[in-house]
Amino acid sequence: MAAPPLKGKNQKILLIFLKIRTPIMKSEEARRDLSKIIVQRKFIRENKLSLKRPLKGKLYGKL
Repeated sequence: MAAPPLKGKNQKILLIFLKIRTPIMKSEEARRDLSKIIVQRKFIRENKLSLKRPLKGKLYGKL
């Protein structure tokens, strides 16, 4: 059986991915709204990786 991941390791990897993905999204016409990434970062920092409710975030200008 594999050892469980180190605490915080998954969050760090996800935050790095979002950091790299942000400039790419800015350059794509259809994906310039970065609210989705902002909310994803918020969930990662709040350790809501399992997406348990309540989830609060603002996507595309809406709550």
